Amino acid sequence: MSILLEIRDKLRDTHAAVARLETEFAGDKNDAGLGLMLESLLQRQKSLESAFLEAAYRDQIEVCSYRLIKEHDTNFPVAALGDTLKGFQTWLTTIFDAIRTGPKEKARPSAEMVQQTTLDFGYAFAGSLGLVFTIPNERLLIGESDLDQSIDAMFRMLHSQRQEELADFAHAYGVSAIRRMYDWAYTHARYAISADIKWRRREEIRKEVLLQAPEAEYLCRLIDSTNEIEGEEITVIGQLVGGDTATNRFHLRFPDSPDITGEMAETFSYSGDLILDRSYRATLLLTKTIHYATDSEKTDYQLLALTPI
Repeated sequence: MSILLEIRDKLRDTHAAVARLETEFAGDKNDAGLGLMLESLLQRQKSLESAFLEAAYRDQIEVCSYRLIKEHDTNFPVAALGDTLKGFQTWLTTIFDAIRTGPKEKARPSAEMVQQTTLDFGYAFAGSLGLVFTIPNERLLIGESDLDQSIDAMFRMLHSQRQEELADFAHAYGVSAIRRMYDWAYTHARYAISADIKWRRREEIRKEVLLQAPEAEYLCRLIDSTNEIEGEEITVIGQLVGGDTATNRFHLRFPDSPDITGEMAETFSYSGDLILDRSYRATLLLTKTIHYATDSEKTDYQLLALTPI
């Protein structure tokens, strides 16, 4: 067994002993013996936590503490705990995959990506509900590793205040990364749970954020109101099976692809008669609208010009 695992097991036992003694001492504050035992255990706990960080550093392992905080009660539904941690893990994997293989609208990380970003449970600590996770991270002599960049990206994304910032992150890491952040933040907002997250290397806190439940709710609203719109002019040849200048609607049919329907552009004009069931060369404006909160995509077409074949 490695030194890190030995320390982890000692920490788990010590935290459990501290929790028991705190409960006993709360019922009898005048018991000096219990007080001394509790003080001794707390000192041992602090020493073991420092040893854990040092051993993790030697093994090139990052340490993440994740504390969940409830303002009004201390009940944590299993669904809230599970969805919160799963959402955080999925978001990390998605960012890492984007850095390794490029941004995507719909990410499906490989088994290798999932394995390289899996957070392993270390131990729990007091303070609402505190959890410590570990993850290997090969350090580079120059620059940051892909995991370092992933963690940095996540913390920067959490400070988004404007739609333009979200759009920049979507271009850098993919719309899917924004959706995964939305899913995670939505769980915190839904259950009114704040998150105190620290990434440590030895005693140094390299990244830190306290995301309160109202802030998570604001972040969700910001993402929900953000769309990405892309326009592209295309030319196709199809059969006009529907056209009405009164309603400004058109309908094109193709032998080997789905039909296209849409509106005629304000600038559309045609000097002759529109003849149904006739082939035309159509110039269209294709507009894609991507909704960040659902990573769903809506496609619209505007008819710019028709040329008979």
